[in-house]
Order: sequence, then C-alpha cells, then structure tokens
Amino acid sequence: MPYKADNSPDYCDWRYTDIYQCLSTFFWDYAIKKVLFYHSNKPFFITDMPINRTAKSLLKIIAFFFLPVIFSVFSYALPPLQLYIELTPEGGNLRPEPGRYSGPVTITRAITIDGQGKVIIDSEGLGSVMTVEANGTVLKGLHLTNSGDSFDQANAGITLKADKTIIENNVIDNTLFGINILGSNDNIIRNNTIRSIDTSLSLRGDGIRMWNSHDNLIENNRFNKVRDIYITNSLTNRFINN
Repeated sequence: MPYKADNSPDYCDWRYTDIYQCLSTFFWDYAIKKVLFYHSNKPFFITDMPINRTAKSLLKIIAFFFLPVIFSVFSYALPPLQLYIELTPEGGNLRPEPGRYSGPVTITRAITIDGQGKVIIDSEGLGSVMTVEANGTVLKGLHLTNSGDSFDQANAGITLKADKTIIENNVIDNTLFGINILGSNDNIIRNNTIRSIDTSLSLRGDGIRMWNSHDNLIENNRFNKVRDIYITNSLTNRFINN
C-alpha cells in the first residue's frame, strides 16, 4: 500500500511503497511548504503566499522527476532514516527495507520502527544515533552504530527522553554510551545487546546511564565492553537477568 500524505494508514511499509512518490510528497510537504522565509524580520511560510493549484502541481512534478537524479548523484551517501520517519504518521509502523541508513535520528511523535533484524542505522560519528522524545515509541530489531564520542554531550546509541516506550531486540555497538535515560518513566528495555567503543575501559561509556527516571523495566540485556551501569536519582526501577 503506497504512502499517503494525509490520513495515512496505520503503517508505512516501504516494501510496497513507490519510493519516489513518497519522496516527491516529502519534497512538497517539507522542503517546499515548510521552507521558512524572512521578510521585515517576521517569518512566514511559503504556504502563506498566493500560489495557485497549477503552480503547486508543477512543483510536485519537478520534485518527482528530479529527486531520482539527486539521489543518483549522491548515491555514495547513506539514505537518511530521518526522512522515512518524517513520512510515517503518528501511531504508524515503519518497516524500512533491509540495509544501512544514516543517522542521527530524532523521533518526536509516537511511532513503531521495526528493523526485523535487517536494518542498520549508522550515525557516522555524529551525536547520539537515535534520540527518542515521543511517549509510546517502539524500537525493535534495529542495529544502531557509530555514535559521536563526546562525554560532555553523552553521545549514545539511544538517548531516551520519553515515557512508556519499548526498546527491545536491538543491537547497539561502537557507541560511547549504550542507552542514556533522562527523566523517563515506565519504559521497557529488554533483550538488547549493548557494546561500547573498542578502547580502554576508562574511555568507554556506560552500558545504561539513568538519571531521574522511575518505574522502568531493564530486563535480559547483554552488555559487553562497557564501563559500567550508572543510575542516579532514580527510584523503583527493576533490573532483571541482565
């Protein structure tokens, strides 16, 4: 079923999606409609301008035909997972095609991302691979790798800033910290394999780092080459069979 920009179905399965149709929709919805212009120090959106239906259709046609050219020119670059996330509706399920995608990624609305054990998200040494800011997000079957190396910014495989999420059956490796949990409650983190960067113990991050977070379940996770598990100002969390 193809992606629909409005009133989307409850999933976005890219195995059955016309990718260029989706990208042209993205080009219109995000790169054109939400381009911010400045006039007399007051911002306004291009959608506020008097663009008639013919002009809008022309822009969509341009996007449809030129996006393949753009992606072929930059074919050496990894496809950005953030784009797919932006095209997935609230409450939707994203099942990307097997392969390697670029990060960093930020999730700001509740969706499910299912990598089915065949999707790699590579942050290429920049920041946290994935930052979750939406309550109710589900991440499963993903391989997250190559975070940044900043202790000050606590670069991690996953930086969690949300409640009632499920993070399960993921592989996190070559990241400074594994999962950094910040002010997040009632989450389930289970059956994940977490490994820090391959360096001396003092230069590795923690497998799980938790601050001001309560009532979380941390269960059946495997840790390798991490510095520690660090918990502070956090109550009634359960750690089982890690």
